[in-house]
Amino acid sequence: MPFVSRFTATTIGFTTCLAILIAVLMLVVGLGPDALPFPPHAAFSDAAISHWPNALYLQQSLRAGQIPLWRDLLMSGQPFAANPLNKVWYPLQWLVLILPVTLHLNLLIWGHLVLAGVGMRALGLRLGIGQGASSIMGVAYALTPRLLSAAGAGHLDILYAAAWFPCMLWAVHLAILGTQRIAWRLVAVSVIGAMCFFADIRLSVFVFGTSAVFALWLAYTSRRYTALLWLMPALILMVGLTAIQWLPVIALAPYLTRSTISISDAATLSLQPVQIIGLVIPDRFGSHETMLYVGLIVLILACVGFARAPRRHAFWAILTLAALLYALGDQGLVWPVLVHIIPPLLWLRVPPRVWIVGVVALIVLAGYGLSALADRSLVRSFQRRTLQLIGFGLAIAGVGMGVAAAKFPALGVSIALGFVAAGVLLFVSRRLSTQTLFVLAGIVIILDLAWMDVSLVQGRPQNVWLDQYAPLAQAMHEAGVTRLYSPDYSFPQQAAAYWQIPQFGGIDPFQLRAYVTAFEAATGTYASGYSVTLPAFEGNLATTNQHANIDANLLARWNVSHVLAGFVLDIPGLKLISRPDNLYLYANERYPSGTTKITWDSPNRFTVNNSGDQTINVAAWVPGWNVAAPEDNTEISVSPYGQVSATYSDPPGMVVGAAMSGVSLLIVMGLLASGIVRK
Repeated sequence: MPFVSRFTATTIGFTTCLAILIAVLMLVVGLGPDALPFPPHAAFSDAAISHWPNALYLQQSLRAGQIPLWRDLLMSGQPFAANPLNKVWYPLQWLVLILPVTLHLNLLIWGHLVLAGVGMRALGLRLGIGQGASSIMGVAYALTPRLLSAAGAGHLDILYAAAWFPCMLWAVHLAILGTQRIAWRLVAVSVIGAMCFFADIRLSVFVFGTSAVFALWLAYTSRRYTALLWLMPALILMVGLTAIQWLPVIALAPYLTRSTISISDAATLSLQPVQIIGLVIPDRFGSHETMLYVGLIVLILACVGFARAPRRHAFWAILTLAALLYALGDQGLVWPVLVHIIPPLLWLRVPPRVWIVGVVALIVLAGYGLSALADRSLVRSFQRRTLQLIGFGLAIAGVGMGVAAAKFPALGVSIALGFVAAGVLLFVSRRLSTQTLFVLAGIVIILDLAWMDVSLVQGRPQNVWLDQYAPLAQAMHEAGVTRLYSPDYSFPQQAAAYWQIPQFGGIDPFQLRAYVTAFEAATGTYASGYSVTLPAFEGNLATTNQHANIDANLLARWNVSHVLAGFVLDIPGLKLISRPDNLYLYANERYPSGTTKITWDSPNRFTVNNSGDQTINVAAWVPGWNVAAPEDNTEISVSPYGQVSATYSDPPGMVVGAAMSGVSLLIVMGLLASGIVRK
């Protein structure tokens, strides 16, 4: 089929085929237009808890003609645009303006997986690996379990940033060794870097660190040290483009709980040394944070690639080892030293997230390995008998594992088949034509990774994660809920966002320190360390806060009119009024007897008329409101029989950041225009 071969060899052809492959995979795991990704056998997903409500709120605000700087529905109000998790400044997030929210998120998942593969293929071609091997690199990265497990857990921001990773390395290679016009190179580095940063600040730190080391390595090996100077204006431009996000974050940092994170909190989910075996044994249904598997064939090809030219490919091997050592977190030696030298690394938390660097490095090495196998002269010079012996040994080992799997199911038939496939591939590689070798390797890698991927993602329809809560939402609307507190997460965050029921707590890492203190005093719940949830759920979600000493008076001051729980509460001031969906809905009898009307005229402005005899806290306080800051920097309150109008119009760092980003965008447009004109 020469036409098919020629078509898939082109960028358009490869992109088309990869897009179809990813679409089929998503449909197989159940990600249709109304489904969101969940980890199999798990009750929660960040896609439903965070990304869907965030996208919904952005959509509603934009359609109302407002850029949402504030959101009142979560944690008694918090900055919205300044929170990187909300993706307000990520250009692709604005597609939600024209698409249904669920479809929008699924299209972004699909698009970023395709981008990941296309970017990896482009990187392989820039490195001179060859078209066939580079295409297989692209497929391997698009299907790598690390990305699919992130999608399954709902960590869509991690997926987005990881998709830009190989593109960033491609741009750096272009800037150092490319012959294109300077304008194009500056734009490539700055724009791709900005997109990666907007996608996820945390992962972008690893991307930028790797890119910087990659640039130094390229300059050293090519002796083009002056080319590094071209990266400086690109870096400045990237900093300017992203200022609208990083300036507000820095300005608000002292007010956030993230600023007090401890070493033990930051080291959460560190990779255990025994888990390194996950490089070889596929951890089906395993944790997304400690997922190491890149595919057995990919791993073996990476070893071949490194063995073929150890000095030439040492950079990628060192990257892999460095990522693995960092991923060990407090279980190793590297991470504790680094966080003492560079304390801001604590903000990144979860050390194993750095493994995406190892994934990229191993796939690049695999590309070199496959390219070496396909080159007849290289195979002859690379001790072909040794390769055959290794392949024969792997195949025999695989057969033995297959036999052992009958008695030890935990070992799994998958690894046995993987060893057999890898062994056969190495054993017969010198006898196959180049095209046949690439086709065979591609098929085996796709089957290996896809079989792993389907165990990491499960699409669940809207009636599971949203529609079933409609009767409960109706009951709370009928009860006149003004702000709800649930000690056991009885009413999910996505349902509260959809039915516009403000929450006293919530799930989000962007938490205001002063508010958390007030929240804990009112609810009697206290986190033993850093927590992304209010209240903290340390133990069994259904019972962990069952005996907390709730203060109904403080809840009333915070405008909390009702409490919903899955268990009986014997708290003075709380009166059971109904049993919706077999839960317990309590009215707060300490709630002000008068009428307090709070109207949000837009996402950023409210008016309140307090006709009651108690002070009401309308929202948590943070710099940016046009009302006088309270002495304790905790809340925006309205006195008895008072009236207040307030606008969140001046978030710290936002105006300067917007100006810097605007000017930088104009410069990028000017560079593009000059490049087009000269061309």
